[in-house]
Amino acid sequence: MAKRYTGLLERTIGDTDLFLARDIFDEISNIRKSAGILAKDNFQIYVDVQFRLYFNNDFMKLIDYNMTVNNLSDRKAALCAHGGFSRNNWIYFNNDTPHNVQSWINKYDGQYKVLLISSCNSGNATVYSNKSALLLPNTDFNVKDIEGGLAQVELYIPRIGYIDSYCIDEYVANPKKMFSK
Repeated sequence: MAKRYTGLLERTIGDTDLFLARDIFDEISNIRKSAGILAKDNFQIYVDVQFRLYFNNDFMKLIDYNMTVNNLSDRKAALCAHGGFSRNNWIYFNNDTPHNVQSWINKYDGQYKVLLISSCNSGNATVYSNKSALLLPNTDFNVKDIEGGLAQVELYIPRIGYIDSYCIDEYVANPKKMFSK
């Protein structure tokens, strides 16, 4: 009997390291297979869609400023897994085994300018980091939900906290003031 792989699968696409649960890896590998798109192209498509949904220019300005302040790498990491909420913890699943999202953040905090959590957040859990910026959903979601405005992407900046999207212009206009608090 073959040993079951239990860790997240890692793929690098450009400046992004993907950390994929096995079922997400399989889903991406099968995307548009009938259209003749190579599996490696599927991962590029996946990264493009994820970051198009999560990132906007104002978020990027604050993430880049935080990167400079904390002397971080100009790389991104994305956790891509199905998620849920259990015992007051935001969890992601890999091979049907639950893992704590905050533990994943703690492991990679400070190694990347931003950690993107692409995992349903059914409990609207709050997470934190000490150096890396975080981008995360505030509910269960899919691509159509985010595009349709039914799910919101949250931005967390260390030492500042969650950035209210209604006030982001103020932060972008004067990031030095924001980081000096």
